Amino acid sequence: MLTQCSFQPQVNKNKKYENVEPLYSREEQIMDNVKLVNKKKEIKVDQQRKAEEYNEMRECTFKPKIKGEVGEEILKPKLQARVAGLDKFMQMRDKHKKLLQEKKEREEEVFGIEKKYNAVKHEGFTTPQPFKLSQVIG
Repeated sequence: MLTQCSFQPQVNKNKKYENVEPLYSREEQIMDNVKLVNKKKEIKVDQQRKAEEYNEMRECTFKPKIKGEVGEEILKPKLQARVAGLDKFMQMRDKHKKLLQEKKEREEEVFGIEKKYNAVKHEGFTTPQPFKLSQVIG
């Protein structure tokens, strides 16, 4: 991509930074380098967390004696964290359902023709007869 460019700027290089290599040297490798740097950061943070956990556990002296096997549901911590806004969401959802039900009841009351219409009343119906509006002279 850069080989197609004919313009070559003259850049005054600062001697202070001439030995510093750029973190992302090539365009093609920028995303790979970013992912690599992020992965290294994650590994470093994970190692620090494990080291802190190890140091904390090293100080513990209590070692319980457990009879039999422990089920997975006991080993996994149960999440009882409250989700912010969940109660409000549930209230709004119930209110919306109630409004829809009231709307449906109102529409049935006003437009409920199937309940008001009595088919027995309208059994005898008029049969239309053909008629002529004009006469053809011919």
